[in-house]
Amino acid sequence: MKKLILAAIVAGIAALLLVQGAAAVLVLGGSVRREMLAQLDRRAQEMALHVAELAVDSVLTDQRLDLQLLVSNYVRIHQEAAYAYILDSHGAVMAHTFHGGFPRALRSIDASKTAQPGPIRVLDTELGRLREATAPLLDGAAGRVHVAVLEKPTTDAVRRASTAFLAVLAAILLVGSAVTAAYAPVVGHLALQQP
Repeated sequence: MKKLILAAIVAGIAALLLVQGAAAVLVLGGSVRREMLAQLDRRAQEMALHVAELAVDSVLTDQRLDLQLLVSNYVRIHQEAAYAYILDSHGAVMAHTFHGGFPRALRSIDASKTAQPGPIRVLDTELGRLREATAPLLDGAAGRVHVAVLEKPTTDAVRRASTAFLAVLAAILLVGSAVTAAYAPVVGHLALQQP
């Protein structure tokens, strides 16, 4: 009977720790992932706005070589950037960082002349999932800049943090179970002596 009570106490505490830990991983993992992706979206938007700021003079003077150097160097320097391209006010490509030509699938995306940065677009590509931001050139009258960043490094960081949290949770569960097993006989003995 004492062993049964001991096992029930240990199992109950272990189950409680496991449920609390799993809930914490789900809640924290989801909120951390959302926050990190929101930061990545802000970073992509900042990058697009920065390239737009740097490109204005070259777009106005139709200096395509300068624009090509700008986007190529920008993507090379900013490792999180997957690609960048600049469209003129008619939607024609002025510069891009794609090897082998500009992808047809991107030709139909956002040739608008809006003065506001466009919404973040999530794209599934052979590079993985990307988050593309756009920024207007001269309030959209001169064209738009597109910059896409890789999502994988961010999601990998969230995954590593969740795995580390689960490892800590497993260690707490083991230590908690050991402590419970050590003190359960005393608690069980006291509980059995109660009238």
